[in-house]
Amino acid sequence: MRHAAALLALALCVPAGASDRLGGYAADIREVTVSGVSSGGYMAIQLQVAHSSRVKGVAVFAAGPYYCAQGSLWAAYYNCTTPSDWTPLPKTEVLKAQAERMARSGQIDPVANLGTARVWLFAGGQDRTVAQPVVEAALRFYESFNRSAHVRPYAFVRDQRAGHAMITTDAGGACKASAPPYLNDCD
Repeated sequence: MRHAAALLALALCVPAGASDRLGGYAADIREVTVSGVSSGGYMAIQLQVAHSSRVKGVAVFAAGPYYCAQGSLWAAYYNCTTPSDWTPLPKTEVLKAQAERMARSGQIDPVANLGTARVWLFAGGQDRTVAQPVVEAALRFYESFNRSAHVRPYAFVRDQRAGHAMITTDAGGACKASAPPYLNDCD
């Protein structure tokens, strides 16, 4: 039995054969952006803020500000999706200060980059999974770093019909749905 376990362990440690190299698309790596919906939107914001010197923009459906959960599963599930008086969203000033501390310690890129990040946010009016105030908090987070009154590289779309999903012009479920495949036809 020990011999079989050792063989299995060895088999798991042997690297797989090299796969073919992926083709290139001549993308400009100085203009990288990320996007996502819901938890993928949160991930996109985390990635953009942490690597803001390389990731110049973010497009997000139904997600909130950087470091919203502050390491708490409870906060992630309640405060950062459907906040209430008992489970409020963290204040923008707190999240901004935390990002600044992380940047000073070298954990993330300098927050000065966030003042020029291109940000596109979408909140569905029928979304009961991630409430509109959560997405508004993401906008306030980015705005807190913008020092220029003349440059506003942000867009916030509030659709009164859309549920919790990525919207399309002609594919998916009903616009107000919040169900798999989370693609909604909102024309």
